[in-house]
Amino acid sequence: MYPSRVSVHQPEGVTALQSFFEARPDQVGAAFVVIVRPDPEHGSELSRIIAARTKVPVIEVTEDEPIEANKVYVIPPDETACLG
Repeated sequence: MYPSRVSVHQPEGVTALQSFFEARPDQVGAAFVVIVRPDPEHGSELSRIIAARTKVPVIEVTEDEPIEANKVYVIPPDETACLG
């Protein structure tokens, strides 16, 4: 059975994502997928920035990846990945 998935887009920038991951519980039984718009200032460091705000593993997806609950998956700009 696949875990619930929550897609998080980055419309308001890195600060909004930091606040989101600081405020949410660590064990929610869902996988969080962060879809990043190109951001030359923070794009390549977003996984590290989110990891500093949560206790769950943060994975930067560069190839197809199985989804697991209680993890954060960051799809960087200009990457295409199949999560399943």
